[in-house]
Amino acid sequence: MNPFRSNRLVLPGGATQQLLRFEGAEAVWRLVEVASDGPVQAELSWSIPSTYERRAHLTLTQGRVCVLAQHLELSLTSLSEEDKPVSAAISDALVPTQNVLDQSVAFVDSGAVDPVTQEWVPQIDPLLVPLPPFSRAVRLEDAEVHAELLDATGQPLDVLAAATTQALGRAASLRLSSADVRSVRLVFFLSL
Repeated sequence: MNPFRSNRLVLPGGATQQLLRFEGAEAVWRLVEVASDGPVQAELSWSIPSTYERRAHLTLTQGRVCVLAQHLELSLTSLSEEDKPVSAAISDALVPTQNVLDQSVAFVDSGAVDPVTQEWVPQIDPLLVPLPPFSRAVRLEDAEVHAELLDATGQPLDVLAAATTQALGRAASLRLSSADVRSVRLVFFLSL
């Protein structure tokens, strides 16, 4: 039996809506396909009996995800200011897939006013970014940011070079630091 479910709608600019909710008779490999006329942030959650719910976040315009699931839910958030048509379909299939999560992170300025000059003196604090589930590699898009890969105990493993894709191996988080950059773009490559 190959249950197939699909849905389409017009997603308002900047809005979040649930597009699919699926409950199968048993846990099998499910292929979820998403298409949009503009970039969307997808949140996919799934589970099988006797286990906890899994959740993944993806950035895409066209994408495919394959998971072992009985229950599936898919919500989309428009990253565009305009209304865009979106569609999704679920079918029974086992297909290798890879996706990305495009994430912007902001630094915190904990500076203070200099008592002598009465001018603001910026102090950009280092930022600890946990790696998203299913991450296998990351790309740092800003050369003015220093990035270190850390293991689960917080020990440095490697320095991440800007504009190159770096395998994550046993890394658990990234420590980012900068003298004057306020935000940075990270692209995570997911084995999902």
